[in-house]
Amino acid sequence: MDGLSTPGLAVNSIVSGNLVKGNANGILISDETGESRGNLVIHNISKDNPLECDIVLACHPPSGHATLPFASHFGVHHNTVADNVSAEHGLQKGGARVALFTDGQDASRTSDNVIIRNKLTGNGLGGVTLHTHVGSNFGLPADNIDGNMIIGNLISGNLADQADTATPAAWESTSTAVRAVRQFAVP
Repeated sequence: MDGLSTPGLAVNSIVSGNLVKGNANGILISDETGESRGNLVIHNISKDNPLECDIVLACHPPSGHATLPFASHFGVHHNTVADNVSAEHGLQKGGARVALFTDGQDASRTSDNVIIRNKLTGNGLGGVTLHTHVGSNFGLPADNIDGNMIIGNLISGNLADQADTATPAAWESTSTAVRAVRQFAVP
């Protein structure tokens, strides 16, 4: 189970000041029932969620559409994940600290999100992960993970991805759309 979950229609909401511990995922913002945009995830402590990821922004098929062809996705965009502490996640199965996912089954959109000033340490996969499933390589519409910004985060002590596309531990992207992501160095 997720510690905190907003499966759609989360618009201009704030998730703040929570201790999220002992769940599969920590905090999930997704779009099964409607667009998720303009949300602020700030000042949360999430630790010891051993099975999956911590703070997840994920574009999924709409509720009730579990087989192909899926209906158009609503999208997860223009959200901010700031000043959170994430530690010891996904050590049993491999999970990222902050994950931006699309499912590749329609023109999925997890874009224009800001990941800033988070402390992401000691986790099962990279500190920040961008991942798209299937997509245009299999004749399906390309996903949109453009415009996501990863700025001034402390990312350390995370494990490398040993599966599908092996990647270093500090920065991971299993998507071909890495070119669309802007990473800024903060002095």
